[in-house]
Amino acid sequence: MKVVGTIMNRSEERTVRELSSIASDNGMRVFPKLRFSDVVQKDSTILTTREFDFFTRSHFDFTLTVADGRPLMVVEYDGLFHADPRQAERDRIKNELCRRAGLGLLRIHDRHVTKLYRGMTVLRWIIEVTELEKAFYEARASQLAIAE
Repeated sequence: MKVVGTIMNRSEERTVRELSSIASDNGMRVFPKLRFSDVVQKDSTILTTREFDFFTRSHFDFTLTVADGRPLMVVEYDGLFHADPRQAERDRIKNELCRRAGLGLLRIHDRHVTKLYRGMTVLRWIIEVTELEKAFYEARASQLAIAE
């Protein structure tokens, strides 16, 4: 038994650097490799044996939170091995459990981190547009409530 050489591979390191920059610029925080059960509460939800096993043993690659630690969304870095049928099944389970919990899940690959769109990485653009959309609808709901 020995300590691993590094916790993240180069692609994950590049991704966490970009996510950390995005988080810093937008009042968020980023946490790598949090357990699923640290981010989502099961409560009284009934899970199949396979889902429960997955819920208790899997992790998210990256979790974005607001400043106080409330999860906003999770980011999964899908490398080449995600084409494997076993991994594809795990991805489907994770997608479904996140959907049921109401937690946004963004699946990315290397091009999202390295490719630029309008002067920013595609990853930054997706996250910032997603958060702007949420802010827009929250502001609109507040205005409608005041008008009533």
